Parts: sequence; structure tokens; C-alpha cells
Amino acid sequence: MTGAELATIRLSLKRDRPYGADAWTRDTARLLGLEYSLRDRGRPRKTAEGGEDGGGAMTQPS
Repeated sequence: MTGAELATIRLSLKRDRPYGADAWTRDTARLLGLEYSLRDRGRPRKTAEGGEDGGGAMTQPS
């Protein structure tokens, strides 16, 4: 077993994520209601374009 495989197994156990091929993992997570386990934890980071919320800071109209 490689270090990468071991890390993937540990992540699967830690996040309650199905372990296997990518397509099987997605399908199984969807079937069992575990889609959250496939996403990164925490709030999405803001981007230079204004972030996930689409606006950035609120401004007053001129």
C-alpha cells in the first residue's frame, strides 16, 4: 500500500466518505445521502471577482 492510498483511506474514514473509484464514490455518496462528504470542509474562500456570494462588500448607490 502506498502513502497516497493510505492517505485516501484515512480521509474516507475521517469524512464518512465511501472509498473506491471516483464514479462509484460519487454514485454511492448520492445514494446514501453523503454528498457533503465529497465537498471540502468549511466556508468557500472568496475570489478576486467577489467570491461565492457574488458581491463582496456592500456599497451605497451613487
